[in-house]
Amino acid sequence: MSTMTVAEAKNHFSDVLRRAEYGGERVIVERHGKPVAVIVSTDDPKLGSLQSNGGPTKTRLLSVDSLARDAGDDGGNPHDQRGRGYPRSAGSTTDIGAVQFDEIFPGPFD
Repeated sequence: MSTMTVAEAKNHFSDVLRRAEYGGERVIVERHGKPVAVIVSTDDPKLGSLQSNGGPTKTRLLSVDSLARDAGDDGGNPHDQRGRGYPRSAGSTTDIGAVQFDEIFPGPFD
């Protein structure tokens, strides 16, 4: 995994895409020292299978090493899509997706 600024990613965008697509590299793009985006191959989303993880719809849980972990924004929602008892954020971090990753009991709920 490598990290670069927005300006570097913009100046070398074709190369960055090539590295992600063909080399399987994950590139974190930062603005003012904070991650704002991750460029990854669509072949490696690091998601579990579509299944019932609690809540009204089936979801895909993030794997332990998914770059979507701790890369989201809670949007002011206190709970994930499962509802009360399932906080949208863990501490000061929020995952991208419908379900917040739970290291104690990551599911599935079937």
